[in-house]
Amino acid sequence: MGWRYGLLLITFSLSIPCFADCANLHLPEAKNVERARNGDDRMQLELGRAYECAGQFSEAAHWYQLSADHGNPAAQTNLGALYATGRGVNQDDKEAVRWYLRAASVGFAPAQSNLGLMFGTGRGVPRSDEAAFQWFSRAVDNHYFPAYPAAAMLYLNGQGVMRNDEKALKLATEAAKHGVANAEIVLAVIYAEGLGVRQDLAKAAQWQSKAIQDGALPSSAMQSKRSLTASSGSVGVP
Repeated sequence: MGWRYGLLLITFSLSIPCFADCANLHLPEAKNVERARNGDDRMQLELGRAYECAGQFSEAAHWYQLSADHGNPAAQTNLGALYATGRGVNQDDKEAVRWYLRAASVGFAPAQSNLGLMFGTGRGVPRSDEAAFQWFSRAVDNHYFPAYPAAAMLYLNGQGVMRNDEKALKLATEAAKHGVANAEIVLAVIYAEGLGVRQDLAKAAQWQSKAIQDGALPSSAMQSKRSLTASSGSVGVP
């Protein structure tokens, strides 16, 4: 596994998204709770999100399960994420993959992206760069920007697909426009190493700084910094 792909997988493995916007989420009104109890899968999903944001993961899993059983792909994906992280349920990568597959089969891009992660790291399935690229690409085709940097890294490494620095740059640039921190880390690496572009350490440092501002995990930021220092021996981060 190439180190550049590895730094993105480190980031993703530490942060499997739950798709709950906790900043703007509150427990549903009593009438909506009743709707959830009566089988409304959308309200069941919202209850699951609310409980997840509150840190009540067992309750979240309960409501996600009900909604997922009704075929709600967002609930299936969130339930899969709970199994992948062992929150509110016994940690089980195979069960996570099973739920991701159900959601991905109906074109739900976040589930497709999570499957790319599972295949890329061999969690719950045999490790396969080809399958990882295929699933990340499906998410990209559905305009799911968090999947763009992973697909870009596979292009940079030539893993699961023929190496193509230009496509990697295009994907990372597009996602960075939408504030995806991992894409900004990829751009930092691209400019630090001159992959498909003229090497520009100042621009690389700028992208690294932007990534940190947008929430890049310290592990990824340090990997990017190593790329910068390996390229010049002296470049710091502004």
